[in-house]
Amino acid sequence: MKKINFLFIAAAILSLLSSCKKDDTNLPGAATGKSMGFLTESAVGAGGTTVKNRYVLLDIDHADNARKKFMTVDIVENSGSYKFQMVEGPKPITAYATNFPAEVRRIVSGQGYGHDFLVSAYMKMRTISGVTRPYTFNYDSIQKFVPTSSVIIPINEMHNGIYAGTMMGKEPQARVEFWAPGKPDPGPTPPDANDTLPDYFFYAQYYRVARPARLYFYFNEGNGFYTSVAGPTARANRFEETAFRPLADLAGKADAAISYEGNTSVLFFFDFDRWEFMTIKFPCAAAYGAGCTTDIEYSPVKSMNTLMEWPADWRK
Repeated sequence: MKKINFLFIAAAILSLLSSCKKDDTNLPGAATGKSMGFLTESAVGAGGTTVKNRYVLLDIDHADNARKKFMTVDIVENSGSYKFQMVEGPKPITAYATNFPAEVRRIVSGQGYGHDFLVSAYMKMRTISGVTRPYTFNYDSIQKFVPTSSVIIPINEMHNGIYAGTMMGKEPQARVEFWAPGKPDPGPTPPDANDTLPDYFFYAQYYRVARPARLYFYFNEGNGFYTSVAGPTARANRFEETAFRPLADLAGKADAAISYEGNTSVLFFFDFDRWEFMTIKFPCAAAYGAGCTTDIEYSPVKSMNTLMEWPADWRK
């Protein structure tokens, strides 16, 4: 019965989205040249493998492709501080894609790969030319991509109220996956908490274990929300009510987020207008069931100039 219900919900969502026209609501009203997109690198490196903690940075907030460019960086951790180490670029966007859509100036940063990512809550880009750059992309409504199983999950997570709550159908600015403190199974449950991620996130006095988490961030909605798909919550979660309470001060300011996997998971949050960032470090080793016995760590807000010496023409 559960299988039938799931298929019914999925089919209903696909039907709803198929009636939507191409959505360009991710486009800003004027060219600022300040926003960036972050994606996990997927191009195959030396030895035929992808490199961990390598990211594609997209400077695409321009009205035409002539000014768009990209570069790749590694995040390097040293004694609790982080640096971006340039690997490739900056290069023109034509070296990244043979057909990058001129109208695409914002993407959903974070979890998506360089060859396969969400542009908005409705639109997606995926290479049809393999994982070697320059890519040739298919840019279309999410529900048109096949196999259908590859898009049912994000469609449900963004457009099904069971998962997204009041954020259903709204535009996320980031989607991240990481290792978060979770309730042991079996194990004690904190008072007034249940088994859903938002409710037990910051009960640091209780022993926790690492569980995979996937969150969508809606920085531009109210004082900031996120939705969790660790389990159906039927609601969106306010920053100030959870472990993400420091992000309430960034609501309406933050533009992107990414996850970094070192000894533990670290989430980076970026404010491009003010050229600042902050991090939230989770206490769990990157393995299912690993112990999480210390507190979540919050960094102060810092200048993005501390991350690297940025190319002179970046974002210009």
